[in-house]
Amino acid sequence: MRRLARSWFRQPPVTINRLRSPACLPRATQGRRGFLLVEALLTIVVIAIGLVLISQSLAGNLKAVSRIQQYHRLLRLAQSTLDQLEAEAQQFRGLARHAGVFDAPDNQYRWNVTIDPVQSRDIPDEILPSVLAVTLTVTRSDIAAPFVRLNTVWPADWLAE
Repeated sequence: MRRLARSWFRQPPVTINRLRSPACLPRATQGRRGFLLVEALLTIVVIAIGLVLISQSLAGNLKAVSRIQQYHRLLRLAQSTLDQLEAEAQQFRGLARHAGVFDAPDNQYRWNVTIDPVQSRDIPDEILPSVLAVTLTVTRSDIAAPFVRLNTVWPADWLAE
């Protein structure tokens, strides 16, 4: 029993290098010991194309976020201006101004109010003379494209001038 234990300890340990010796590898992989330069370059190209596509997607998303922020700012300015104009019309029975520019930091935005008779089939004929359609438009001074237009109906006696 002692001899068996000793003989078992005398055998050289199996190492990883011995398992990877050319004799242990199949013949198809005996000549290849790593990546080829073409494979490495192809991997780099695929990764680069993926990064370009991701960066273009992020750029498009940033533009969309910018447009949404600008629209939100225009909408906020329009709503606050319409509230101020409504309070002014109720208190003074008219509007002092029909156009203007906002104070800093929003001084690149301008507003304009138009007041017209209501043209609607939904409102009964006896009410039509007593209401007016008020349209507030807020735009940027330097860019003509983005704008917000709010439409509302006010009693005609608010604007009796």
